[in-house]
Amino acid sequence: MASRMGLVRGDLVVGKKQFSPLLKHVYPTAVTAENVKAGFRKAGIFPLSREAVDTAQVVRILPSAEGTDATPATSSPTPSSTPAIATPSSTPTTASATPSSASTTSASASAPLTGTNMSATPSATPAPCPTCKRVTPKNYLVAAGIILESLANVLMSPALEKQDKVRRRLPLPARVITSDEYFNLVAQKEAEEKEKEDKKKKWKEDMAKKKEERRQAQEERRQVQEAKRQRKQAPPPAEQDGEHCAICRCLVPPGSADDTVDEWVQCEICQLWFHLQCAEVMECLTPSGSA
Repeated sequence: MASRMGLVRGDLVVGKKQFSPLLKHVYPTAVTAENVKAGFRKAGIFPLSREAVDTAQVVRILPSAEGTDATPATSSPTPSSTPAIATPSSTPTTASATPSSASTTSASASAPLTGTNMSATPSATPAPCPTCKRVTPKNYLVAAGIILESLANVLMSPALEKQDKVRRRLPLPARVITSDEYFNLVAQKEAEEKEKEDKKKKWKEDMAKKKEERRQAQEERRQVQEAKRQRKQAPPPAEQDGEHCAICRCLVPPGSADDTVDEWVQCEICQLWFHLQCAEVMECLTPSGSA
């Protein structure tokens, strides 16, 4: 609607938050009396034009016996009409016929229901609907002649109570989307969603940080275990191996960046050579270098 009026571009994508204020600004301009009348005039409503109405979608009214109207005519009693009064001669005949008819009805009701009686009873076919031409479905037990129609109205299956499932997400109530209340509600929903996304992002970062810390701790433990294993698997120093330190098995003391460092000490008992740093005898030497 706004793009057709030239208020916004045709390729503009309006979100849920921007839709409410935009519609609030456009609605008074678009929905005017002239536009509404123009729509009614095009639909044939104002002024009324019967040619604009699709007659194929309208149900035709069936003519009745008294006139063109399908509504049955009801005769209302007038004050001048008086009820018919029975004569004394017809009264005894009617009275005498009444017990016989009552006895016949009671006898037919008390008689057992057999196939002969049911087959002799005529089945009344319901009249079709005058509008849709459809017949109301009949009970299949009555149609098969098993029970009477009066029993079919009693012998009905009980209606099962359907338990409605509790919906977790309730729909929003009806609101005017151009009102400030709806705009504030949409802004609140977006703020809650943003806060939820921030918490989720922070939780992922914390989990990744903890995972990296656990990985580094495992790597450090693995390196310490590997160093212990290498020290255990190292062969014992030999007597003729005088070019290496008997402790670190290296030519250069560990931790020394200078390859020219050549400070050794020899044991007088085993005749093995040791770095001064590895043997930890630096403090025992005199300033002249002798022990």
